[in-house]
Amino acid sequence: MSTKHEEKLRSFVKRMFSLKEDTATHEEIRDRLLSGGKITGTNMCVMICAILIASVGLNVGSTAVIIGAMLISPLMGSLLAMAFGLISADMRLARNHAVGLVMQILISVAVSTIYFLISPVKEAKAN
Repeated sequence: MSTKHEEKLRSFVKRMFSLKEDTATHEEIRDRLLSGGKITGTNMCVMICAILIASVGLNVGSTAVIIGAMLISPLMGSLLAMAFGLISADMRLARNHAVGLVMQILISVAVSTIYFLISPVKEAKAN
C-alpha cells in the first residue's frame, strides 16, 4: 500500500472516530436537560401509561414488562434537570424540578393505587 493511500486511510479512520464534530455546546446541553424536565401534558400521559404498564407487570409477575415501563417513563428527565440545577448551583431551578418530580411521583402512586383497586387480579403470580 502506498504512503498516499495509508495517509488517506489514517485520515478517514481519524475522522470516523473524532468526537469533535458531534459535540454540543454548554447551552445546547442545558436546553436539552431542562426541556426533558418540563412537566407537560404529553409527559404526564406517557408517565400514566408507563405506570399502568408497570402495574400490570407487577400484577402478572413479569420482570420484562416492568423494565419496559421504566424505559418509557419520563421521570428521568426531571431527575436530570434537578441534578443540573444542583450542579450549576441554581437552587431555584433545582427546587422547581424537585417539586415537579414530587408531583410526578404523587401522580404515579395515585394512578397505581387506582389500578390495583380496580384490578380483577388480586394476587401477583410467581414466575
